[in-house]
Amino acid sequence: MRLIFFLVSTVLAHALCAQSFESLKTYPFNIDQDNPSGLSWLKNDLETYNYICTSEFHRTELAIEQYRQFLLFLMDNGGVDKLVMERPFTYGLWLTKYLNTGDEFYLKMTTERFWSFDKFRKKDKIAHDSFELFQWLYHTLKEKDLSITVVGIDLDENRHGSLELWSLMHLIEKHEMASLFPNSIQQLELLVSKEDENSIGTLKKWMANFEKEYSPQKALIQQKMNGETVFENTVQSLKDVVVYGNGNSQSARDYRESVMLRNFKREVNPTDRIYAQFGAGHIANDKLSNGYTGFMSMLQKDPIYANRTLAITIHCINCRVSKNTDANIPYRLEEEGSGYYTNDGAYFLPDNDTRHLLFKHLGHQSTAIDLRSATGNMDDLDQIFQWMIILF
Repeated sequence: MRLIFFLVSTVLAHALCAQSFESLKTYPFNIDQDNPSGLSWLKNDLETYNYICTSEFHRTELAIEQYRQFLLFLMDNGGVDKLVMERPFTYGLWLTKYLNTGDEFYLKMTTERFWSFDKFRKKDKIAHDSFELFQWLYHTLKEKDLSITVVGIDLDENRHGSLELWSLMHLIEKHEMASLFPNSIQQLELLVSKEDENSIGTLKKWMANFEKEYSPQKALIQQKMNGETVFENTVQSLKDVVVYGNGNSQSARDYRESVMLRNFKREVNPTDRIYAQFGAGHIANDKLSNGYTGFMSMLQKDPIYANRTLAITIHCINCRVSKNTDANIPYRLEEEGSGYYTNDGAYFLPDNDTRHLLFKHLGHQSTAIDLRSATGNMDDLDQIFQWMIILF
């Protein structure tokens, strides 16, 4: 979250210098899950763009409200084919299974396994926000007689691979393939039992042994999977975790974006109507001023996918992102102590920061800004994001 805040702040600081704001087209707007019609300013863009992408404040109630509001609006205005998420492949696999069947086994296993790294949510073993979001989505789709495919295009940034390991074990058992992996199945069962305690080193060692059994039998496995690539994609998702490693190097970050790009092209057709809610740097149409290059900006270089993305960046100035009394703005500082957030300080800008001019122009009212209406030093921002939402 620090990275995302830095990226958005960098863009804002660069763009707002010596800027007159009179040209800006603005619309009063708050994220409110009960007010999808508040997004009516997006209607014209839906005729031009079929990839609707917004930035989010990760792991917050505000992010869940945002999902509901945007999904409801899009369902009622042309529909949504795919919900693309900043999650690994298996996350989308099982949540789609849940949405299609209503079997909460898949919902519970997905949220439980993916969020098992988070000590603040291990108490109830189910990430309440994701769990309730998809319960809501299931019932909403049934009421509206609609369907949505959930697509995870990220690698497991949590780096323990718990959901992918369980998914592999589940597929092996379901399709009776244990005999194909005599030297690695027992260790896989052990890794699955540990949930979030597996290290990159442990995964790497196991993957090396697993590959020796898996590689010669790919054709047979695909036959047992009736030609589907689910098993293959799950194995690839585990490989991605291992390559990503500790995730702290520039090469690891670049690899993660390349994974997102690869998986997006694999899972999303050019004509699909999608909603994607990611960190701001991932969904920008062009690299940011500090050089950060997300998968969506790389996607624009492919003529088949170019010019389909409506990118909306959301910036929190002095707003609450969670009902938790310890939760504050605009990003999580620490993961320590009894509360989910430990910082209770308000967002602060130096008195001479030119962004104050924009906030004054907006009257400190939460606002959606059409960046394509900008002039002066802001007019290059529409190459990165078409819309900016500022929340007070």
